[in-house]
Amino acid sequence: MAMKRRIFVSIQNPSLLDDGRRAVQDGVIAKVEALGMQPEIFLHAGTAASLSWSLPNALEVMRRCSGAVLLGFRRWTLTDSSGEQ
Repeated sequence: MAMKRRIFVSIQNPSLLDDGRRAVQDGVIAKVEALGMQPEIFLHAGTAASLSWSLPNALEVMRRCSGAVLLGFRRWTLTDSSGEQ
């Protein structure tokens, strides 16, 4: 059996996301898996599932990966006094 390539996936905590953003995040993870790769996600999947995020842990996990996917969503929306974003 061929060894799966590991891909470091940096995501936001799903509980902080609305349904649409959670669906995007889940879709990206599903695509990584559909391509036959092993997502490495802290507290979620792969060998990183049992690890909490820390810089030493992140460096160790990333050293064993062939690539990375980084997803970032804004957390706040700011408006000015006129209500414009």
